[in-house]
Amino acid sequence: MTRFYRDSEMIIWQSAGVSLNRFLGPVLRFTVPMALVVALLSLVIAPWAIGQKAQYQKQLDVQDDTSQITPGVFRESHQSDQVFFVDALSQSKEKVSNVFVQSVQGHQVGVIAADSGYIATEPNGDRFVVLQHGRRYEGEPGTLNYRLVDFEQARLRIDQHGVTTAALSVKSMSAQNLLRNPTLEGWGELHWRLGLPLSLLVLSVFSVPLSYINVRGGRSTNMIFALLAYMVYYNCMSIAQAWVAQGKLPFWIGLWPVHLLFLTVAWIWLQQRQRVWSWRWWIGQRRSREIREHREDP
Repeated sequence: MTRFYRDSEMIIWQSAGVSLNRFLGPVLRFTVPMALVVALLSLVIAPWAIGQKAQYQKQLDVQDDTSQITPGVFRESHQSDQVFFVDALSQSKEKVSNVFVQSVQGHQVGVIAADSGYIATEPNGDRFVVLQHGRRYEGEPGTLNYRLVDFEQARLRIDQHGVTTAALSVKSMSAQNLLRNPTLEGWGELHWRLGLPLSLLVLSVFSVPLSYINVRGGRSTNMIFALLAYMVYYNCMSIAQAWVAQGKLPFWIGLWPVHLLFLTVAWIWLQQRQRVWSWRWWIGQRRSREIREHREDP
C-alpha cells in the first residue's frame, strides 16, 4: 500500500470511490493465516520445545561426573571441586588408565595420580571410582605442610545428581495443562500466548493508515510511528500479563482491554485518514465544478 501512495495510485483508487476500508479485506486475508501460524507456535510448538529443552537439561543434571570423562581432556565436576583427567578409557567406559584427580576441600588441595582404575557400584546405588597403584599428595598451597600417601587401592565417591522434583515451568506447560491446573502464573502465561496472534491481527489494521506517505516528504516518519506503536503495544501486553499473573485482573477481563484499545485507535485513525481523502476529493470536485462553470459563463 505504501507503493500505491508513492506511485500516486491511491489517488486513482480514491477518485474511483474505493475507500480505505476496502483494503482491510486483502490485508486480513494475508494476516489471518499468519496469525494462525503464530497461534500454533505460541500455544503448541513453543511450550513443547521448551519442555524438551528442560527434559534434556534434567538428563544432563542427573548424570554423574564419570559420564562426562573424555580421554585426554581435563573435566571439572558438577560441584566445581574436582578436576579429572584420564589417559585412556575402555570401550565399556568402566575402566580407566593413567588417572589424575585434583580435589579441593576448604584450604586443603589434594592431588591423586594412579596407574589405573574402574567404576564400582554398591548395592545401595552409590558409585565409586576405585583407583589402583597410585599416590596422593595433600596439603595447603603456600606452606610446606604436605602429606604424601602411596596406596594400592583407593576409593573416590562419585557425586550423584538426583532428579529434581521442582514443578514444571509454566512456559513449558501445554495450554491444556494450564487450563486443567489453573494458577495465577499459568493464567498470565496463557494471556500472553493468546495475545500474540490477537496482536498480529490488530497491528494489521494499524498497517492500513500507517501505509500513507507524503510523496513530497520523507518516507521514514510512518516507520517511526509503526515502531513506537509496536513498542507501546508490547509493553501494554506485558503490563496486562503481569497484572493477571499477580491476580490484579481476572484472566477473561485482562485479556481484552489492551487489544480492544489499540484496535479502536487503529479504526479511528483509519477513518480519520479516510475522511482526509474524502474532503480532499470533495474539495477537488468542487473546484473542478467551479472552473467549468466559470468557463461556461459568457
